Amino acid sequence: MLTKNLVAILLSLLDEKLKTERKASPLVILESTSAVMEIKNFLQQHAKHESESTHFLTKLEKLFADRFKTICLTDASWQINPYSRANFACLLIANTLREMKLTDKHAYDLLMPGVNFSPEFYQLLPNEFVLIERQGELIPVSIVKFISDSENYKHLEPLSPSELQLIYYHSSEAHRYMQAIREKESDENIQLAKNELLAALRTNEYKITASYSKKGDYELAKSILPLISNREIFTMVLSHYIPEHEWQHQIALIPDNEIINLVLGMKLTTLDEVSSIKVVEHLDKVNEDMERRAFFLKRLLNYVSERRENLAKDCELFPNLTKFMLQFNLADAFTKSN
Repeated sequence: MLTKNLVAILLSLLDEKLKTERKASPLVILESTSAVMEIKNFLQQHAKHESESTHFLTKLEKLFADRFKTICLTDASWQINPYSRANFACLLIANTLREMKLTDKHAYDLLMPGVNFSPEFYQLLPNEFVLIERQGELIPVSIVKFISDSENYKHLEPLSPSELQLIYYHSSEAHRYMQAIREKESDENIQLAKNELLAALRTNEYKITASYSKKGDYELAKSILPLISNREIFTMVLSHYIPEHEWQHQIALIPDNEIINLVLGMKLTTLDEVSSIKVVEHLDKVNEDMERRAFFLKRLLNYVSERRENLAKDCELFPNLTKFMLQFNLADAFTKSN
């Protein structure tokens, strides 16, 4: 199949099936918004060219792999927010490619490359298992199977307290099932709790209460920061999720032009355009780009420090940034891909 035909089908599916973002943490919404933009931009770019689908699929698999590196072991993953717009879009595309016989890979192998899935996991929904890391390898663990008998996973090193939390507190139904077993309730009560968990897992209304917590938020925030072009949102993510001693390092990873855009609150394309902005008129005397960059780094750090307390106070953002983010068109908060 030619790429243009395939892309037209995928874009049509996204337009038809992709719904509004579900309630989630601010970071998850930010990542999801950015990822959906990237996916649509990717498809639209390839809609302009006639080529064999194999070349397109290779690039698409790389896009999926890069995103998985960003979201794995964070709350943006399929295991915690399976129905975010981005996760739903990726699953829809992966399943469509398989249905069209353009790939023989299961959706999980396309979207979570490197995870060694045994066949039983292909029968599960993405919210029916969690991923844990062992010696750099990501391993899927079935929630129901682990709670039923942790001996099913005796080949693994004992799970850490945070990993156990992901399973035992994955939802109110998972916690109830765990308690029924731990308190040695009657076989009837245990089976009832298990059935309630199994039924809940298969509905769209299953409410996941587990979280990768601060460590996951930190990793996700580091990945998102370089993509944000809205100064206020950038400030909130940096100041809320990244330790202050790392601010300069994280900002230093951002390209020069984006640093300038964040400081000035407007879009510029080159360093040369800076000379027309009053706030940096004295930079005409500065010839070295590194000196110019140092100025903007300092200016942005000062801005973040000054705005952190005011934003938190005025908008009551901590610990929840959602109110603040709703003031913005999130599609405009990110650097657009060319």
